[in-house]
Amino acid sequence: MKKISMAFMAAILTLSTTSLLAAEEASTETAQQTTAEAAVENTAASTAEEKTEEAAVEKEQTETTAEDVKDTDDTSEAVEAEADNTADEDSAVAEETEIEIEEEAEEETEAEEEEEYDEDTYGPEAPIVWTSPIEAVAFSHKIHTMDAGLDCDSCHDDLFEMEAGAAAEKDDFVMETLYEGGYCGACHDGDMAFASDTRCAACHIGVMGAKRENEEAEDAGH
Repeated sequence: MKKISMAFMAAILTLSTTSLLAAEEASTETAQQTTAEAAVENTAASTAEEKTEEAAVEKEQTETTAEDVKDTDDTSEAVEAEADNTADEDSAVAEETEIEIEEEAEEETEAEEEEEYDEDTYGPEAPIVWTSPIEAVAFSHKIHTMDAGLDCDSCHDDLFEMEAGAAAEKDDFVMETLYEGGYCGACHDGDMAFASDTRCAACHIGVMGAKRENEEAEDAGH
């Protein structure tokens, strides 16, 4: 009986030990699983936190970029507006200047038109028409004195005698002399006025021109 009790006690002890060991193993596994789950949760939390931080950084960068773009657009608009204002001001100034120039020109023209021709100051009003050595060459005192601003002393008596038509009686009153600087060629040298070998029709009016000048002179005399 004593042997059976001892054996029974040993079995119970063994069973208890086995149960304790199994319980410890189960507890250890549970603790490890809990630790693993906690680690996974911590990792997920860290990942979520990192993603949140990254999203916040990206949002801040996006907002900063948007502000920079807005500032750039505002600056561009301001520059364009200033350029437009400057262009408008320049255009207005140019227009005013052009108007002033036109008004001054009109005033000068009106003043010239209002000024009466004075033969004592400017010489004979009717053109002088030379019919020799060729027919015909016209000379206007008005164009040279009143319009161009020359005085009588500019031509008389060094280039031309004061007597009308006196030059035509001289043998050297020919185009070759003008080309060499004589008579009209003293001024019509290409520098002071157009050269005497250019713009022939400005002076050489021909037979028909002479006839027209004579008719106009007769009409003015009546």
